[in-house]
Amino acid sequence: MKGTEDPWAFWRLALIDLDAAIATLGDLTRMDEADFYQIIRWGYYRRRNIHRKWRPIAIWYEPPPADRDPLEGWVCKVGRHFYTEIYDIGRTFWACHKNPVSYEAYQYAMEHGVWADDKPKAAPLERIDVTEAPPLF
Repeated sequence: MKGTEDPWAFWRLALIDLDAAIATLGDLTRMDEADFYQIIRWGYYRRRNIHRKWRPIAIWYEPPPADRDPLEGWVCKVGRHFYTEIYDIGRTFWACHKNPVSYEAYQYAMEHGVWADDKPKAAPLERIDVTEAPPLF
């Protein structure tokens, strides 16, 4: 990442125009999984886990000490778990880059364990007043 470039640019653009943001990454069809680290971008995203629930994801860069590999500065937080292995972060970014979320949505998900736009779960034991229910036809 160049020093003058806005590290949040991809994420900000993705919130407004996802197709334009993805176009800035270049041709991803020929990219090998081992090279995903080259496209990692800062931002807040979400990704479905194996149970089909959305998980909040934050990706950013913290410069490592001068004697360390610069790739070791990438950090990825998936839910409450932190990842620092560049291979895992690259794969995570690849899986979530099409699902950017606002910082507020990310914070809400982290604090409440659900997304603000999730539909409420059914309440089968809740009493229903049938006189106020809309007709089914």
